[in-house]
Amino acid sequence: MHKKLITGLLAAILLATFITPGCFLFDSAVDEAIDNSHDEMANNMAAGMMVPMYKSYGLSLMAAYFWAGGYWLAHHPYQPGQWTKWSHQIEQASKSEGPEQPLHVEKAFLKRNADGSEWWRLKALGKGPDETFVFEALFSAERTQIVRMLAKMGDNPVTEITFEEGEASFPAPSAFEDTWINDHTQGTVSLAAGTLSFSANHVQFKTPDGAGQVDFYFSADVPGGLIKYQFSNTQGDKYSIQLSGHGSNAVSELGAF
Repeated sequence: MHKKLITGLLAAILLATFITPGCFLFDSAVDEAIDNSHDEMANNMAAGMMVPMYKSYGLSLMAAYFWAGGYWLAHHPYQPGQWTKWSHQIEQASKSEGPEQPLHVEKAFLKRNADGSEWWRLKALGKGPDETFVFEALFSAERTQIVRMLAKMGDNPVTEITFEEGEASFPAPSAFEDTWINDHTQGTVSLAAGTLSFSANHVQFKTPDGAGQVDFYFSADVPGGLIKYQFSNTQGDKYSIQLSGHGSNAVSELGAF
């Protein structure tokens, strides 16, 4: 059931989840984890085990688009209804066939509840409707816990995912402080984002172990304020997400509320 799509999605997401402070890895261990995971995932899907697949992929996707590198990937707050679309790219210098085909993901802020909890949607876009994954998740007010998650792939029915205690917990992400940004700003650059172009502040720093470099590009003209995030290591491998569109008309697609 779309094994090629699952392979590509897991390759992108598993690499993303390794990009955390003190653990910036692009090596054979990651490749082996990807191979093992996508084979297991494809087998699970073929056997009709949708819930384990949704849970594994959904949590990995959330980690990549909310906590990449241990940072909350927004410098400015989203407003309810605002959405952004991203091109998610992996380039591994050791692979002669070139970079993976980019994964396209929509990220939308749907609703803020009175208690501070928030509904967000992530949508991984395949080549057609039957290859599209949609996840709508209710985050705790501190954004350290997914309280509820709804999932849907293609024309399959909406599935509610339940978690064991602590299973959908995340460490509190680091925030981008203005002072820190000023200390690491390299200047202002012109950056294309899909059919749009922006003047963006370029923020750059080395990873704690010195084995990689992280680049952020910020602009106050888009929801969240982030145009591009890129990690590169000393072997020439690169992982990036780059904005390709944005808007303000997002609503729940899965009947979350």
